[in-house]
Amino acid sequence: MNDKAIKPISWVWKSLEEIAADGAPILYGILQPGPDIPNGIPYVRPTEIVGDVIDLASIRRTTPAIGAKYKRSTLKHNDIILSIVGTIGKVAIVPAELEGGNITQSSVRIRVCPEVALPAYVAWALRSPILRRQYDTHRLGTAVPRLNVAHVRALRVPIPPLSEQKRIVTELEQRLSLIAALESALSANLQRTTRLRSAILQKEFNSALQ
Repeated sequence: MNDKAIKPISWVWKSLEEIAADGAPILYGILQPGPDIPNGIPYVRPTEIVGDVIDLASIRRTTPAIGAKYKRSTLKHNDIILSIVGTIGKVAIVPAELEGGNITQSSVRIRVCPEVALPAYVAWALRSPILRRQYDTHRLGTAVPRLNVAHVRALRVPIPPLSEQKRIVTELEQRLSLIAALESALSANLQRTTRLRSAILQKEFNSALQ
């Protein structure tokens, strides 16, 4: 089914480039960050995006001199990071702790215009099947798949009014929280079942040995 055919009338399709904030083009970051140094400029690699969030404990740091060379890709709180090399389509929102940090050439920074889109909404859209089909269309390479920055800028996102974006984000997060709670409960029950099974086996075999 054509995605455009099912969108509500009040929605519009816009490219990521069209919804980017003024003065913040979509681009990749540091080519060669060098060795990890204490108290340097933090930078995010795709490997640090785990479960839609950035693993702050794994963050590496580069020198201020290298960071200064890539000032254009400096991160701000609520920027969106999208991986474009290797595992394509990892998405995370930059937390306040990484304000002033950077990314590598394996990701792009997306900073949306606040009058047009909510970062959380765009992040969820980038994780959706609609956008993943677009990634597949533009994917280059086989051993190490990648997206060109030009293709990322051209990715098209369905944009509803801000009030609708907020409603969608709230509903998504509520439903995903419920799923996470159910998964946690299921995992705990499976662990209890495993322990009970082991205890029963132990008891029966102990009886057989007596």
